[in-house]
Amino acid sequence: MPESIDVKDFGAIVKRERKSREWSQDHLASLSSVPKNTIQNIETGKTKNPHGDKKRKLATAFGYESVEDMREGRKRDAIIDPDVLLAVAAEFEAPIEIVNRLARWFLQADAVMKCMILEQMEKMDLRAPPKPDRRARA
Repeated sequence: MPESIDVKDFGAIVKRERKSREWSQDHLASLSSVPKNTIQNIETGKTKNPHGDKKRKLATAFGYESVEDMREGRKRDAIIDPDVLLAVAAEFEAPIEIVNRLARWFLQADAVMKCMILEQMEKMDLRAPPKPDRRARA
């Protein structure tokens, strides 16, 4: 399903969603991994064509499965508190998208599956790969 939303509409939706939660742009930036200045540009319509990945990250931060769900106002059944996700991601040094996906799977699993998921998570290294040091290049 294509995730195309008019730029002005998308910016208005982002601003409405953010303000309804009483989040600052800084807080949304930390939850979504989208830079604050990009959020500002999206909300004001200065960014003419936000990259699909940024739209998806913002939708995920607000608790939506997809950008289209965000546009339509369709929340997922099990809402995961974004502040909890951010805390877990920080604790495990993991990207928020991975933590969010694992949390959704966990909420949908039965008791046996939850035990299996927890066992696998204990074995996993969820940390994001280190970013290359650009200064090291000569």
